[in-house]
Amino acid sequence: VSDGRHALVVATARYGDRKLQQLRAPAADAEELANVLGDPEKGDFDVEVVVDETHAHLTRAIARFFRDRSPQDLLLLHFSCHGVKDEDGELYLAATDTDLELLSATGISAAWLNERISRTRSRRTVVLLDCCFSGSFPSGLRARGDDVDSPQQLQGRGRAIITASNAMEYAYEGEQLKGRGRPSVFTEAVVEGLRTGEADLDEDQRISIDDLYRYVYDRVRERTPSQTPSIKSDL
Repeated sequence: VSDGRHALVVATARYGDRKLQQLRAPAADAEELANVLGDPEKGDFDVEVVVDETHAHLTRAIARFFRDRSPQDLLLLHFSCHGVKDEDGELYLAATDTDLELLSATGISAAWLNERISRTRSRRTVVLLDCCFSGSFPSGLRARGDDVDSPQQLQGRGRAIITASNAMEYAYEGEQLKGRGRPSVFTEAVVEGLRTGEADLDEDQRISIDDLYRYVYDRVRERTPSQTPSIKSDL
């Protein structure tokens, strides 16, 4: 497999578990992001979009995405969905058939996702998490932003993780899912920055991870001051 640019865009808006409210933005966000990433004049990525799929379908799609890559491949994984932490503080990304009573068996665990990222041969992986959750980065990698918001499990070399905010958080406590969600402005800002080129803050004709983060940070804070996007990177 030759070096390339590959993106997997995952969006889940519909949920069978009534405790997980339906989301409005993910499908449209996914389509717009896929368009700009796949544009030969902009992202030039080979893009796969997965919308409103089951746990089994998503885990297979993610496993395939990280398999058979070369060290110089640039991989971009984007999630727009509910993120839920269990009673032990472990983060799970929700699929359409995620059952909060059986979260460990029906949600995509951050630990499993981290293992897929760690095992890929690519040394350039970017993860964009437009999800609801709370947590903190480990001290091993540099983090920026007032509120650091990412699961401890997503750590390692050769990756950058940009998260939407910890202003959107849900906690699963016994029988109750507590918390509140906010309309997504994160993915919208990512799309806008890439499509218009405004995220090229240093005007070198390329949008770096730092460029993208700084642009998204400013736009999100502009529109929803309570949200603080964060980045963790060793790229």
